[in-house]
Amino acid sequence: MSSTSTNKRTRHVPEYIWFLLYRIVNALLISTYSSADEYWQSIEVSHYLVFGKGYLTWEWQPEVALRSSLMPLLYVPYYWVLKVTGLDGRWLIAYGPRVFVQAPLAALADFCFSKTASILLEPALARTALVLWLSNWFILSMLTRTFANS
Repeated sequence: MSSTSTNKRTRHVPEYIWFLLYRIVNALLISTYSSADEYWQSIEVSHYLVFGKGYLTWEWQPEVALRSSLMPLLYVPYYWVLKVTGLDGRWLIAYGPRVFVQAPLAALADFCFSKTASILLEPALARTALVLWLSNWFILSMLTRTFANS
């Protein structure tokens, strides 16, 4: 296969797909624990809603109801699919939301950042801004995690 035909094909791959692949790899490489809220305020609540078991912290108790349910509801369809298909293994329960929910959302943020930078900045500066965004340690470390403010 010639490099010309390869270049034509890669040129037509949507930018979002490249961002998605990048964020999937990013999500898979994160093996650390950042904060209890990464689990207790999002995926643990979603798991409880779908599977009916798990632990809800005091903020989620009916008499307190301190937290919004919007973020946990984001993961409910993912867990429901796991439950219905019987694919509810440990890895998919614990880390799947990073790969299958947060990575696509992070890729959307990357795509929007790229488009905004290309509108507001000169092309060379927009590329530099995108490289800085994609290589920022905090963004790499936090964007694919299951925090309510990711």
